[in-house]
Amino acid sequence: MLFILTYCPHCQKVVGILGKDQAEFGPRGFQALAAAIEDGAAKALPAFLKRFNPPFPAGFEPRHQVEDFLQHPMAERMLMPQIAFIDRAGVIRAQFSANDSFFADDKQEQNIRTRIEELLKEGGERKK
Repeated sequence: MLFILTYCPHCQKVVGILGKDQAEFGPRGFQALAAAIEDGAAKALPAFLKRFNPPFPAGFEPRHQVEDFLQHPMAERMLMPQIAFIDRAGVIRAQFSANDSFFADDKQEQNIRTRIEELLKEGGERKK
């Protein structure tokens, strides 16, 4: 699950990465999802979808609900993007914030791919 700001270049880059991963890993059960969380996301999302055309569902959520979902401390500023890797049972197995080394420009694509592959290797039946 990717949480983004539609105007954030770093978020846009990760949407592109996940688009490639969705094409490659989708047949094995991977499903990327994105939610824009900025004020006005409902109005900004159609133009974002038209421009970036992600091959996975993308919507919007109120920021406070995302902060609750990620158990993000209210006193800390939430930097974007935020990504949560959720297993087939619906359990968050890992999550990363934009300021984490996980998103280092030279490694983020491989880091995302590695996490996806780890979860897919665990197997289990796909939820329908």
